[in-house]
Amino acid sequence: MQNTQFISSEVVVNRVYSTGGFQTTLPYTDMISWIFEVLGKLGQPLQYIPKTLGFKQDASYEFTNYKIQLPCDFYKLTAIAVNGAMAVPATNDFHALMDGKCCGVESLPDAALTIYRDNFGNQFSPSPNPVSGYGKVAYRSPSFTMNSNFITFGQKEGKVCLSYLAFPIDSNGFPLVPDDEKYLEAITRYIIYKLDYINWRTGVITKEVYEESKREYEWYIGQASNGAKLPSVSEMEGLKNQLVRLKPNLQQYTSYFQNLQANVGHRNS
Repeated sequence: MQNTQFISSEVVVNRVYSTGGFQTTLPYTDMISWIFEVLGKLGQPLQYIPKTLGFKQDASYEFTNYKIQLPCDFYKLTAIAVNGAMAVPATNDFHALMDGKCCGVESLPDAALTIYRDNFGNQFSPSPNPVSGYGKVAYRSPSFTMNSNFITFGQKEGKVCLSYLAFPIDSNGFPLVPDDEKYLEAITRYIIYKLDYINWRTGVITKEVYEESKREYEWYIGQASNGAKLPSVSEMEGLKNQLVRLKPNLQQYTSYFQNLQANVGHRNS
């Protein structure tokens, strides 16, 4: 299912009143919090907005002290590039040492990287040039780690482009929800379930009513989750193009998943 339309949380709040038959004023702040909560439980890509930021739009993305701050609407990282090269999560122990003053490890020598040969006799070694096929020279990708609200890099200076999924929010900071009936019903039933749990705990309603609310919530959230996983026709075409190929492209990540030239992947003569 593909959906790029979002609507205000107010629509869900109004559905809670009409579906649950509530006649008293409900805790608005709690309901907004529960909307964020149930969206986190669903966690499907369609409920987020893909965004791209870079040093040309934000001067702070040209870092000079190892790190940048994540945007306030950040949910999940898609990809990150430093100085035009795709970065990868750090795997070495001393990545977070910054300038290395704490224990004298200022930098790791390139000689520490193993030079090896593949089955075709091609030699691979550290180089600033990206891999573009068999027989080319390997390189050490820019590395990064994520901690709290920051991304820390394995180099002191650089220019960053960041691709990520963002929380959709309105001008008041309230969540926007996908304009999809399954999603709207699942969120509505979750809020009713949370309200009925409080009412059951305080003796306002019976256990049977609360358990019915719980069953309804579990049913509708299952429907929403399964529906969000079904790809659209265009998404299925994209999956087909990724999977159905006689010659695998091993460098799609480092080339930003662009269409490469026909000779990429061929062994140099």
